[in-house]
Amino acid sequence: MRRNGNDYEIVDCGKPYRIGQKRIDEQINNNILEKIFSQNKGIDINKEVRIDNKTYDPKTAAYKYKLLEKYPELFELQYFEEDGEFINEYQQNRLTFSNTGQYRGKLVLTGQPDKWMWPRPIQLNARAGKYYEFVFLEPDTNSKPIFLSEIEFNHFKFIYSESPEWDRVKKLLDKEGIPVFFRKDKNGNVRDLGLAFLYKLPYENSPFNTLKYSEQVSDMDNRKKELVADISDCIFGYTNLQEKGKMEKSSLKGRVQISHAFSEAQVVPVTERIVTLGSPKVSYYPIYIKQSGATVVEYATYNANGQISGWKRYMIRDRVWGEKSTTDYDKNLDSILLPLDSGIKFTFKIRYHNLKKVELGALLSAITFHNTPICRYQLGQGKPYGFGTVKIEVTNLDTDKLNEYLYEFEKVMEKHNPKWTQSNQIKELITMASKSVSDNDDRFKYLKMDNNRDKNEFLKVKTDKEALLTYSTIIKGYATPLSLYEERIEQEYNALIDTAIILKNEEKYDGAKNKLEEAKKLYPNGSKHDELLTEINNICAVKEREEKEKQEREKQAEKDKAKIEAGLSFLEEKYPDGVRYKVQDFKGVKNRIEQWMKKAEIESLPQEQWEMLWKTLSRLYQQPDKKEQKLWKKFDSSIWQTIAKYIGEENAKKWFKELTEN
Repeated sequence: MRRNGNDYEIVDCGKPYRIGQKRIDEQINNNILEKIFSQNKGIDINKEVRIDNKTYDPKTAAYKYKLLEKYPELFELQYFEEDGEFINEYQQNRLTFSNTGQYRGKLVLTGQPDKWMWPRPIQLNARAGKYYEFVFLEPDTNSKPIFLSEIEFNHFKFIYSESPEWDRVKKLLDKEGIPVFFRKDKNGNVRDLGLAFLYKLPYENSPFNTLKYSEQVSDMDNRKKELVADISDCIFGYTNLQEKGKMEKSSLKGRVQISHAFSEAQVVPVTERIVTLGSPKVSYYPIYIKQSGATVVEYATYNANGQISGWKRYMIRDRVWGEKSTTDYDKNLDSILLPLDSGIKFTFKIRYHNLKKVELGALLSAITFHNTPICRYQLGQGKPYGFGTVKIEVTNLDTDKLNEYLYEFEKVMEKHNPKWTQSNQIKELITMASKSVSDNDDRFKYLKMDNNRDKNEFLKVKTDKEALLTYSTIIKGYATPLSLYEERIEQEYNALIDTAIILKNEEKYDGAKNKLEEAKKLYPNGSKHDELLTEINNICAVKEREEKEKQEREKQAEKDKAKIEAGLSFLEEKYPDGVRYKVQDFKGVKNRIEQWMKKAEIESLPQEQWEMLWKTLSRLYQQPDKKEQKLWKKFDSSIWQTIAKYIGEENAKKWFKELTEN
């Protein structure tokens, strides 16, 4: 694939051939690849290595090209011939280097998922490992390139731009081009492509396209045909928007201007802070695509009817966290922040012109989180780590006037979305903007990426089929703005809560729960019923657990009593097959007897149990455990000393003589 003007083209080289890594080593007279990637001599390819002050993942093609960069002639156009040693019934198209070969092409290296076995198996073997690289034959001079648009190329770039290989191949696009693997559709056009033979297939939908399956966007089919101005467009203006009913694109000047913010006192930055800031990877579908629960059987992805999870937002932190020391600073990964101290106040003005009441209400609702004082905004690049948490207040508008404008806005929202203040979107927004998390809460720390599969938490999440739940689900609570419609309902709600508290204090938990259910139906936005219900459920759970533990103790006591009464019969118990005994050595006899005596609260073995012990000892003596075989022949061994402790030394000698002389 190479650039052609503003677009791109692919020259078809046919199906690729394969060449063994040992053949490459032979060509350069240096067994570099064998020493690195063979199972006999190879390194641990799960650990990163450093070459020329740069870190490489041994599993990538970039690492291989770095290893062989001293041999540029390897990657020039050259001749190959069939490799008779490695061609067999399941491996075709195998080549080796030859100055007189009938094939002409270029060597292409790809990643190394595992190490390879040597000698190579002559039959299919799942543990054989990847041993072969590729040879792209010289294309036919008469073959026509396949056109690839910039949009299609950008899809390809989106997948690979973060990979270690991208830095190398992007430099070749304007020169000789880069080797790619691709599939064609029925019309001969490129269907999809990648840098590896088994490349990741692109998803059917982009993140934007998933909106058509989302509950959050209605009338999506019409919106795809023509963009319609919404209330924010009407307030703040727009450019190049195709309005409904108009063919040409148009623009609208905004009616709101926001000034700069000036501090009320002198601003002094605090000490520099070092943090690691990463870009979001929207391709990681366990987080970015809505899933059915905390764990799933199969993930929803960008294929089929996958829905985007929502708008990305960071939760409020109760303090800053995740800062790194200067000794851990990595200029390639980390950013330096120069934050302001807490408690600094800024003042700014919002000027508006000719806004309707509903529009002014929408603006005020956005500024004040619908007059929810506990909510905070987050500003600046340090917000993932708790920096930039601010509260915005309207200082020149009294409460009654503010509520009047908010009411006009809420009235319109209720018309199009009943119970708007209780909708999932608003509930999650207010919850994330108001309920903070502590810096040591492991549920909200970043997953760790590592080349070691056992330490890679992103991989573990996919392996365990885990998914990201909504914030309110994780913290088991939520907050919502106060609805101006529901002031009267809230009074009744509080009365039900008070009654539930009285019933709870009287230990009438079922009655209290019924009152809380009534309160929940009456006013789902309320937070008190969930908190109180959780408290009651915890109390009930403790009582239920205590009762269950009591029953289990009584049940276990009955079992122990039955075992004690049954004596040592357990020594002759067999497995379900009816052949093998559970006790097969004297060590097992000793452990079982001492456990039994402890439960029976006795210090010596009752004589009525001797017969069962003799029966077991006779069986074990006939087929002794290998480790205990010699111990059975000596009376002063640990086995007979233990038996003497159970039945007395004279009786033990008698049993020893009877067993050993028969």
